[in-house]
Amino acid sequence: MKKHCILCLLLCFGLVFCPMLSAVACPIPNLDQLTAEVETFTENGQTYEVLCSATGTRFHEPVPDDIYCIGTIFTDGFRCGLYANMYDGLIGIHFLDNDYFTGFIYHDVINPCDGLVAVATADSGYGCLDTQGNIVVPCQWEWLVPYMNGLSLASYDTTDDYGYRNVWLDRTGRIISLDPQYGYAVQLRKGAEPGLYAGALVGISATGIEQ
Repeated sequence: MKKHCILCLLLCFGLVFCPMLSAVACPIPNLDQLTAEVETFTENGQTYEVLCSATGTRFHEPVPDDIYCIGTIFTDGFRCGLYANMYDGLIGIHFLDNDYFTGFIYHDVINPCDGLVAVATADSGYGCLDTQGNIVVPCQWEWLVPYMNGLSLASYDTTDDYGYRNVWLDRTGRIISLDPQYGYAVQLRKGAEPGLYAGALVGISATGIEQ
């Protein structure tokens, strides 16, 4: 038995979605272009589901709960289907162009920009994937602002009184420090949430920050 879910478990704002928010029923764009299918079967009285390719190849081990399509990414060079595993609440991304599935390892996926999509694992933090699903920026940041003009602002926590600190990253994930002495771009007060300085991305160029 195979199925496509026609309910969306995400809240859309523009091209960005936030799968960690409450479930909202709404149409999923480009659903008819997806090639992966959910197979349901029963074994020893237990119902399992598994995501399969168009040829029937299973992408992962079966899980004892529902798998749903929760959205798509068809922008900025991406052609992807997003699937949620209700067993542990994690998200997997199926890249249509190379038929690659990441596995159910993410708890957040952010709107792509500059050919990179920001994702967050359940235990490591935020990073970025390219249009083929390759890891470009390792998932190690407390927060990561979507790339713009080749740069992103990433936050990390510290053990001192300064709390979160922000650094600029290039498209390879390399840190570009605005202050060689302290090694951070913007200092946040202890207890402040990371990502507060997303607006600072306005006015940047591929060669650096315009003062």
